[in-house]
Amino acid sequence: MTNTPDTLLNRQTQTGNVRLGDDSSIPVEGKGTVNLMGVIPGGTASPIVLENVLYVPSLGNANLFSWCAAQRSGSFYLEGTRDDILIRKGNANGKIVLWAKLEGLDYVIQTVTESAKTHY
Repeated sequence: MTNTPDTLLNRQTQTGNVRLGDDSSIPVEGKGTVNLMGVIPGGTASPIVLENVLYVPSLGNANLFSWCAAQRSGSFYLEGTRDDILIRKGNANGKIVLWAKLEGLDYVIQTVTESAKTHY
């Protein structure tokens, strides 16, 4: 789920509600595809395409990745430890495509951060 419509490619109208962990519901206003540039262990960039990502404007400050939805899609296999989660394409022998590290109480997907330096 994302609260940022600009990240969605091929955005389509979608209505309904999504239920959050505290049992409250918030409205869904669309869905689409997101191209994400993840980082896997060792620092290698890993491009991945996520389909059927929901656009939820009132989501708040963070985008959310559903581990259960990823596994249900049959496209991903998850393995994890207390400190991190690896997401593989397809099955347990598949290529690692995403990596999430435990930060506080949340697992945060590691992504490429774009920056530019200017020298005067």
